[in-house]
Amino acid sequence: MTKVAPAMVRAVRASGARLKTFDLSRRSGVRLSATSRRVLSVFEGTTEVMDVERAWMVANQPDNPLARSSVYRAIRDLHDKGHLAVNAVLGPRIFFQLTRDVPLINLVDVERETVTTFVDEGLAEQIRAVIATAGFDLAGGIDLRVTRKR
Repeated sequence: MTKVAPAMVRAVRASGARLKTFDLSRRSGVRLSATSRRVLSVFEGTTEVMDVERAWMVANQPDNPLARSSVYRAIRDLHDKGHLAVNAVLGPRIFFQLTRDVPLINLVDVERETVTTFVDEGLAEQIRAVIATAGFDLAGGIDLRVTRKR
């Protein structure tokens, strides 16, 4: 494993925004490209579930633009390395979320094709208990398909 210079650690800690991404890449021993680090920091900064287009819009900066294909490639690589998980698939759009211990609960509006995401540890534990009673383990996020009240 490559040693990291103390000056680099101090600089990253001083910036604050990249600390999670930097620590994540150090802990897992995986080297991330600059684009992958930028995309991962977008997902770390929010609990929002994003597809590739939304991640590209958030990660894109006027002074340092990214190509869509670079973001597609970075998201694919982050998913393959286990940093991102597929949250929902709505038609041709695939929504991703940061891999975390407490699963995100998603209300998937099937009519409008939108996803509302929230974290509720108590509800997640209740759902895990029901799934365990059936003899299964929770493998990812919790998707609840909903429609608007009429």
